[in-house]
Amino acid sequence: MSLDTKSLIYYLCAWQSQNMSLAAAQNNVSVATVSNAIKRLENQLNTSLFIRSRRGIIVNQNAQSITRFTLNLLAGLHKIERSFASEGAPIDMDFLHKETADYLENPALLEQFLLNCRDLKISPQLIRRAIVVYEFHSIRAASQALSISQPQLSRQMHELETLLDTQLFERTSEGLKPLPSAKILYQSALELNDICERLIKRGDLLFRRNVTTSHLGTVAPFTRRSSLCKRVANICVHWSEHYPNENIKISADLTDRLLSSIKRNELHCAIVDSTTIPTGFDSLQISSVPLMLATGGAPSPALSFQETISKMPIVLPSMRSSLRNIIDEWLHKHSVSLKKAIEVESMTVLADLVSRCGYCSILPQESASPHEEFTFIEIPNAPHLASNLIWKSEMSENRHVKRIIQALTQAT
Repeated sequence: MSLDTKSLIYYLCAWQSQNMSLAAAQNNVSVATVSNAIKRLENQLNTSLFIRSRRGIIVNQNAQSITRFTLNLLAGLHKIERSFASEGAPIDMDFLHKETADYLENPALLEQFLLNCRDLKISPQLIRRAIVVYEFHSIRAASQALSISQPQLSRQMHELETLLDTQLFERTSEGLKPLPSAKILYQSALELNDICERLIKRGDLLFRRNVTTSHLGTVAPFTRRSSLCKRVANICVHWSEHYPNENIKISADLTDRLLSSIKRNELHCAIVDSTTIPTGFDSLQISSVPLMLATGGAPSPALSFQETISKMPIVLPSMRSSLRNIIDEWLHKHSVSLKKAIEVESMTVLADLVSRCGYCSILPQESASPHEEFTFIEIPNAPHLASNLIWKSEMSENRHVKRIIQALTQAT
């Protein structure tokens, strides 16, 4: 469920007149229409707004406490629909709050304002969906998050552009490219959406779960004591402390798949181990460490890298991983041949083979902690493994990307 404009208008008319019949007359609808709309609003807010009796309605304390928020939301919707094309600037929320305060103090102003709102077509739901489309840069991805059809969402975005008399997105073969007007709308829409979030106590939970969730991808940690695993855990702790009402979803995959997911707008950003950053992406370097030869137990200090790999079987990560690409390039460059090598896709299995089964592998030292039974031997002219947080350049102003960057940098 989502708040609808008519329910807000009918509620404010009833709140002002404290009479359902007068509210119905002001809007040229039946008393039943007003009553049902207000009941629908009460269900969405999970609270009673009026005390009903045979003599009429009495405003209760719950109604008093939410009226200002409701009026702010309706005034913001009115300003967007009527003034967006001409003003071309985000809503000045301080001015909006002052304006609505004047309405509350002057019944005649409030009555005229509600009269002007009677034919509003824009709604909180439409504003919310515009936010999602802007953040995903894709009708397909946004429609999946909202659990609605692509044609329906596409039609609604066209209706919104018509209402505002402004083009918001450029349609390209790669998806939607937001125009400057879309960013202006996005800034105002976030303010109004925040008001909605304060009002809504229940209802529209699917939207809150899917759309307000920040999506972070990462390559799989080597072990549960690896630096990457600790870093991801710290992000989660930071998130719960700073964004207690927001969700974060973390998915693990190979670098190539993570890049594809970002391109499809299924992830906001990802932690990858690629040494090169693709065109169209921005990045934040997390670490750059040399690779070493990892063994289990405590091998003789006299053994060199070459002697160790000639005596011990070696296990390598999947050829589809960035780490394997780095290893193969280094082996080819230095004409190093490996015997008894096996390949596994699961890093958990790889770590277990090294720690318990007498295998060695080429890994970064931060893949394990001193508490684990790993011993690391230096590799001559060792290649480096860089860990980067990456995101699409055009998404740099996205609130989810900003939050993930903040969580990563402050939690590290």
